[in-house]
Amino acid sequence: MREDLTRLRSNIPLLVGLAGLALVVALGVFGQALAPQDPNAQHWVLINSDPQARETMRFPPTMPDREHLLGTDGLGRDQLSRVLAGARLTVTTLLVAMFIRLGLGVGLGLASGWYGGVLERTARLAIGIFSGIPQLVLAIILVLWFRDFGFAGFIVAVALVGWGDVARFVCTEVQRIKRSAFIEAARSLGSRDRWLFRQHVLRSLAPQLFSLAALESGSALLLMAELGLIGLFIAGATYYLNESGLPALPLRDRAPEWGQMLAGIQFYAAQGAVPVLLPAIVVVLAVITFNLLAEGLRRASDPYSTLVLSPPLFTGLGKGLAAGLCLAVIGFAGFNLQPPSVNLADGERVAAEAAARTWPDAVYIGAVMTYSSVVHGMERPQQINYYFADQKGELLRIGLPDANPMALEVRPYESVDGLDYRQLRPLPNTTLVPAEQILGKVEYAFGSSFRARNPGFIVRVILTWPSFRADPTYEVTYATSQGPVGQRACCYDALSGAQVQPTPQPSHSP
Repeated sequence: MREDLTRLRSNIPLLVGLAGLALVVALGVFGQALAPQDPNAQHWVLINSDPQARETMRFPPTMPDREHLLGTDGLGRDQLSRVLAGARLTVTTLLVAMFIRLGLGVGLGLASGWYGGVLERTARLAIGIFSGIPQLVLAIILVLWFRDFGFAGFIVAVALVGWGDVARFVCTEVQRIKRSAFIEAARSLGSRDRWLFRQHVLRSLAPQLFSLAALESGSALLLMAELGLIGLFIAGATYYLNESGLPALPLRDRAPEWGQMLAGIQFYAAQGAVPVLLPAIVVVLAVITFNLLAEGLRRASDPYSTLVLSPPLFTGLGKGLAAGLCLAVIGFAGFNLQPPSVNLADGERVAAEAAARTWPDAVYIGAVMTYSSVVHGMERPQQINYYFADQKGELLRIGLPDANPMALEVRPYESVDGLDYRQLRPLPNTTLVPAEQILGKVEYAFGSSFRARNPGFIVRVILTWPSFRADPTYEVTYATSQGPVGQRACCYDALSGAQVQPTPQPSHSP
């Protein structure tokens, strides 16, 4: 044991790799909770005060300072918060893709190496076909092919790249072990193939699988970084120019993720904007961590290495890693379960129940769903307000901050959205076109270009039934935090989704 501990202390790559792995997993589990600011909050201008109360004005992207330890990106978002919050999606994708890749490669390699024959020839043909395509090109094809499946499709695309190398390595190792003298000796003593496979092949191969898993983790993360650099990432894709000919980078609407943070580097790096390169350093350090871990595990399991560990200690190390991953999964579930978010229709039921308890005779007359660049962006609503009116014409507001039904606000005699509620009819008790579908139409028409020009945006989706209209309608407004409504889409029939009036020209040019 003393010799094992001495060798373990001397195995610097293994110690550094284990520490780095613990840090990466901790970021994936606790990163969202540790983020000092809203990772989606955007700022036109950053104003800092020095000890003499003098204010300095800076424009993003900015260098690191006391308030932004990693600086800000091109939209004024705190990069440290985005790195911490983005670790959740990145680490989740990385681990799931790595396990799928290893499962495919190891399973096929074991079967083809042990049974040989037609299975081996077929496997080697499939491996040759997949391995003959450059990994980045294959990843691009698969990401585009599976993009309609969203997050799961991206994971599958990353997992299906690189499994051939794993299968080839495992197949070769199984064949080498199968021809070993101790296998022949066990067979001559009457041992069955199933026992030989379980007791000798798997046990001999297991130490190498730890190193293989670490290498594949680094490979998968590097592949995700390369996809991000060319504009493909978990949350979507980069569009270089919008319909107005303006750069639509970086994408602002989705959950932060490391690949997404790399998507805009090529544009800002050409301008000498050093702060945007800092996320790339985080990714590089993570890849180095996995490579060091793989090298350390190889040294600890190689019988010809001076740092080889005894089988009991190495087995204990493997069990410790497995236990750590299980704890990480439990911690991930505990710290990353987001507050429940509802859409406009689901929130209506919660609001109606609250209104019935407060004013039983109140009727539902309108709803306003608000998105803000400084709180969540377009990832989820900043606020959903439902309005009810009683027989006296008095107003009741039921609010859902962050679209969270658990954070219910009941405010009698209050209106914060400026609705002319005296001109509104009660909304019908029937299924309406989802508000998100209408918002998607307006975003395609002009909304995304408006937000590209105005980082400090406020978007409202308004559902009402004006007395002068035959059916309830949706209205979508785009404004800036400094000014009035910039563009307005009115109106869309809430029963059919059809546009019932041409979209007016912008009432204000920001």
